[in-house]
Amino acid sequence: IYQDSRLVQIERNEKIRPSELNAESHQLSQGLNANYDIPAVRARILAAFDKLEYGQVVIVIKEGRIIQIDRTEKQRFSTLVGVYGDGI
Repeated sequence: IYQDSRLVQIERNEKIRPSELNAESHQLSQGLNANYDIPAVRARILAAFDKLEYGQVVIVIKEGRIIQIDRTEKQRFSTLVGVYGDGI
């Protein structure tokens, strides 16, 4: 989570299905990272943080591979004219 253009929190959410608890699926997921273009993935993650003041970047990983990057940006306004009904 980004706040004031600084990383302030990292959250980790892990889902484990009972059918995936065997050693074979674990070994398969460990081997998938070998085909990764690490510099390209790193560049895309850093681009998601570019010019982000408030918000979050969610990186979805399945079977040891990044499959999705979500960026949610929050915009804050210090003064809003008419927010309390003035000027109407």
